[in-house]
Amino acid sequence: MTTDERLGRLETELAREKSRARWLMLAGALVTVAVGVFCASTGASKEVRARRFTLVDQDGKVRAYLSMSENEPQLVFFDQRGTTRADLGTIEEGIGLSLFDEGGEGGVSLLVGKEEIGLLLSDEQPKGRAGLSLNKDGAMLTLVDKQGTARAVLYQRENGPGLGFVDARGNPVWHAP
Repeated sequence: MTTDERLGRLETELAREKSRARWLMLAGALVTVAVGVFCASTGASKEVRARRFTLVDQDGKVRAYLSMSENEPQLVFFDQRGTTRADLGTIEEGIGLSLFDEGGEGGVSLLVGKEEIGLLLSDEQPKGRAGLSLNKDGAMLTLVDKQGTARAVLYQRENGPGLGFVDARGNPVWHAP
């Protein structure tokens, strides 16, 4: 076979392959349009379902996620160092929101439950140091020392207000009434 014959044969094969590529591109475009029309008509493009969504920054570091945790939704935010700074989630008893300090330990927590609403301020240990609660019996403010002993309590109940103080061992020092 001469060079001219081989060159002619290659040109014929190239023309055939170009034609085939055009038909494949046209078929691919038609399939893409058909899928788009199907999704638009069924509403499938209006909803995304998953058990977890993770939000990452430009470096790929996780900065937040929304997930199902033990059949309850949870939304968590992280700072640049990966420290948890906020946590919002529902629990069987209600819904809770916690905001944390730079160390991810101390901060404030709010719980709105079936029977009680509570606000807790925590130190970096993390130990609850001040709490405010409200339930069907009344309201209460509790101040706690670093060892976890409730040292001062102010409350309002159906039968009236009260105030009490205890020492470091939990022994009553003064109360009214």
